[in-house]
Amino acid sequence: MKVGAVAVVNALGDVYGEGGIIAGMLNKSGTGFASTDEAMFADFSGAGGRLSENTTLVAVVTNAAFREPLKTPCRRIAGYFSGILRCRQSP
Repeated sequence: MKVGAVAVVNALGDVYGEGGIIAGMLNKSGTGFASTDEAMFADFSGAGGRLSENTTLVAVVTNAAFREPLKTPCRRIAGYFSGILRCRQSP
């Protein structure tokens, strides 16, 4: 049996780790990270209200055959997306 996971993002924002921002938009001098939230909200009129158009798609794929009674719980688990929501920080 093989299992894999793929994720694709069309993201705008910062990646947070212990101690703050670990990846994201660079500041004007290119020496560190700028706060994407502060930059977006500094001139909200220029965004055209499109601040919520980030997309994250995740799929777990397998070649395993699922038969009842396992198929129904797998469908239920596939519907859970709270793990991704917990990993994401909204402004």
